[in-house]
Amino acid sequence: MRDFPDHARVKIAIYKIMLCDKLLIMENEPKKIKILVADDEPTMRNALRRHLVENNFIVVEANNGKEALEKTANEQFDLIILDGNMPEMNGIDACKRLKSSPRTQNIPILFSTGTHINDVREGKVPADDYIEKPYTFNMLMVKIKELLRL
Repeated sequence: MRDFPDHARVKIAIYKIMLCDKLLIMENEPKKIKILVADDEPTMRNALRRHLVENNFIVVEANNGKEALEKTANEQFDLIILDGNMPEMNGIDACKRLKSSPRTQNIPILFSTGTHINDVREGKVPADDYIEKPYTFNMLMVKIKELLRL
């Protein structure tokens, strides 16, 4: 070290140790999982957001399929929860477009529906999995953990 007094050298050494410890802590922090929730019902979006945030997920919301596509053009997501019945672009069309795009085709999609169950079961919706409405948050968490392999 330069010609610093002994007490200054000790402070510099302590600072370097603290900085290294902080960097190690930051490197070891788990990556937060980012989920896009697309649903036209504000009450449903709010409940999903609240529950997912409580479980340490980052949540971005979309009001419809068109908005979901716009969000995926600008942000990267780990999972998409997509409602079936939405205005402007329904969940089926949004799911087909997301799965046909190289940018989003590998993002797991959980299709949330009460009316399109047969379409999903027959393979008309290319979602990775589905959850039938009404469902509990425990059921939702099981599906999310399966899709994300947590």
